[in-house]
Amino acid sequence: LLKSAMSMAAEIYRQRRKRLFALLPDRAAVLLHNGYAPLRNLPSSTYPFRGSSSVLYLCGALPQGAVVLLTADSALLFLEPQSAADRVWDGPQPSSDELQQRHRFDAVLPRAECAARCGREKQLCALPSLSQRVQSEVEALLGRTTDAVDLLLQDAIIALRLVHDEAALQALRAALTRTISAFVRAR
Repeated sequence: LLKSAMSMAAEIYRQRRKRLFALLPDRAAVLLHNGYAPLRNLPSSTYPFRGSSSVLYLCGALPQGAVVLLTADSALLFLEPQSAADRVWDGPQPSSDELQQRHRFDAVLPRAECAARCGREKQLCALPSLSQRVQSEVEALLGRTTDAVDLLLQDAIIALRLVHDEAALQALRAALTRTISAFVRAR
């Protein structure tokens, strides 16, 4: 049952990406950065991580620092390898194979390969970020600051998300049911 549900979710992400590319110019490529947990006062003291909503909508929940490169024909995930210290501190994370299957990526690659892959794309666009760290990483991968071509992506994602697909409607209904239940129990 779990495997079937994961397969359905992966298909939803694939369909959403397909609909996104129907709204973008031919040969466009999309770079998405999942972001990082915000710092409290020290690098080792962070608030809980909440990934990019665009990444979540198009790919599902991914680890912090994940970068996704999408084209009309492929979806690549780039990750930093998990160190032994990360495993002790954060616990084990899904393997590259698990992430590839769960989210229908064509490949899961080391983050170090991301710049070279991005350099191959002629019309690469990305979403701007409020996080200086993420924005500087995105600009380094783009080889430029975000500009007008990136507004096409922004407009396409807005248009895509303004009309909820069946999976989004089911999630909203489930959230509504839980909320009503919580209010009823709180009386």
